[in-house]
Amino acid sequence: MFCANCGKEIKEGMNFCSSCGGKIEPTNKVDNISSSENNTNYIDIKDIKNDNNSTSDFYMNIKGIKSRFDHGYNTMQGAVAIIFVVIGCAFWYIIDSNTPTVILFSFLICVIFTMIFPLVMLIIATKLNPRGVFIDMQNGVLIKNKKTKFNFLKDELHLKEVFAIQVKSFKIDALPCPKGTFKYNKNILLNTLLASGEFYKFTFFDKNGSPLLNIHLTNKNDRDKLIEALKMAFNTLGKYDVQMEVNNSVSRDFDELAM
Repeated sequence: MFCANCGKEIKEGMNFCSSCGGKIEPTNKVDNISSSENNTNYIDIKDIKNDNNSTSDFYMNIKGIKSRFDHGYNTMQGAVAIIFVVIGCAFWYIIDSNTPTVILFSFLICVIFTMIFPLVMLIIATKLNPRGVFIDMQNGVLIKNKKTKFNFLKDELHLKEVFAIQVKSFKIDALPCPKGTFKYNKNILLNTLLASGEFYKFTFFDKNGSPLLNIHLTNKNDRDKLIEALKMAFNTLGKYDVQMEVNNSVSRDFDELAM
């Protein structure tokens, strides 16, 4: 949760903010959402005390390798793999010799370009382009992946254009296997490779009901932090008519999650 006076994050159960000393007023906590099926909780945007000093910017890293449903990341990863596979195969093709040493050398080069280089470049690219959510509280601008080096991985959203937010929960067993066939809930490696596990999807809509932006998270605490930060941002903007819907019923539709 966040302090209504200064916007700083504070621990649950505290009566006063450790940053500004302001008294913490009780609010409707998102953590109390029922886990029953088809349960929908409508968040009251105005349940935070509006204060002109609450303009501290918000930033949160998006955790989890498997949560990379951003449109640009899949393109970047695919390009890295394809480029080096093509280079490796081309090198193997242009070598025309029956000498065992040359054949062995060509094989090693092919392995390097088709397996090792793509993995190394993928790790470097991921480290240079961290995923995250940034909110400029004063100007009401949300930037997804603000700290990335490549602009095509960033998405900017002006919160004044937002009229509704839908938060949905997903639980995927394993993909692309048939639903319920395999369960890898305790295997982190297979969860990562198969994009299985628990997910939370934020969808922002304009006044016509058209989706503007999607954000995918893999941590419930991060979901709650983002909800509180959005409430603070809309309060700072004086925009209280936004409908925020948190649907706690669990969906297993991967196609809907990945959109």
